[in-house]
Amino acid sequence: MQQYTKANAFLSCDWGTSSFRLKIFDSANRTTLAEEITDKGCAAVFNEWRRKENGTQRETCYLLYLKETLARLSQKTGMVLKDMDIVISGMAGSSIGVYELPYAPLPFPVDGSVAETRWLPENGIMDNNILLISGVATDNDLMRGEEAQLIGIAEMMDDKVAAEEQNIYLFPGTHSKHITVTYKQILDFKTFMTGELFGLLLNHGLLSGSVAAPESSGMGTNEIAAFHSGVEKSFRAELLQNLFSVRVNDMKKYYSKALNGFYLSGLMIGAELKHISNNTRAHYTICGNRKLGNLYYSAFQFLGLTEQVTLLTEEQSENAAAIGQSVILQNIKL
Repeated sequence: MQQYTKANAFLSCDWGTSSFRLKIFDSANRTTLAEEITDKGCAAVFNEWRRKENGTQRETCYLLYLKETLARLSQKTGMVLKDMDIVISGMAGSSIGVYELPYAPLPFPVDGSVAETRWLPENGIMDNNILLISGVATDNDLMRGEEAQLIGIAEMMDDKVAAEEQNIYLFPGTHSKHITVTYKQILDFKTFMTGELFGLLLNHGLLSGSVAAPESSGMGTNEIAAFHSGVEKSFRAELLQNLFSVRVNDMKKYYSKALNGFYLSGLMIGAELKHISNNTRAHYTICGNRKLGNLYYSAFQFLGLTEQVTLLTEEQSENAAAIGQSVILQNIKL
């Protein structure tokens, strides 16, 4: 059985606003050996810290939770993990995280060479060396976490695609990111609140009574047709006008509530992609979970752009952040 040490493995932590993932990552083979996933994101830990009245330092609350999760991971695997480096990206370097770091500016090379990082000082709580990775900012936008994923994707992709004159990387989610890379440098990115707005419409307000969340991630002929109808509609009028058509569909029984959910999803994703579909020279890479990735890819199919699109596999998407972190860690140690 192969022995893992800090020389060939590290602990990858992707700590978002509402999610936490800690994995033991084999750097050489780019594989996840074991992981712990919870919904205790930075916002939850930050709120716990604010409720404390005993003068506890903010950093302490995060490190105690990290230590607790690390202990579970060690017990589950039987591995000694206290000497491995921990690399954290996402919101841990933000104003609601472990320690607030400045953003890196653009242009940002996708080899991670100019990433803003900080080793945490010895703290008396954990024996591990802990590296925080900050995000990237422009005058009008911010991101934390996607930069590490993008570094990992660039490392995985073949040289031909990575060196294309222009690549647009899509990260679907609560706050979708479109990151423009030209000759291996991030030159611009945009944020779309597609997922958050979809969730609000699905669960609150007038339209919540007209749609239902899909029961599975599968899409049959009817689901695809409803989704594509929403994408097509999004190109004919603005989103604020189109949204009421969801109510009309329900009142006139054009769609079931479940199919209407796919129609609403098409409206939202179509409105997002409308901003990039005129760029016929770019190559698009979709990085996301299987359900969202397939929806975005289906929208590109409807738009006739599939020859310019790469849909990452679920494994590639899952390991992108850890691979990016490993690149940054290696840069620092050189």
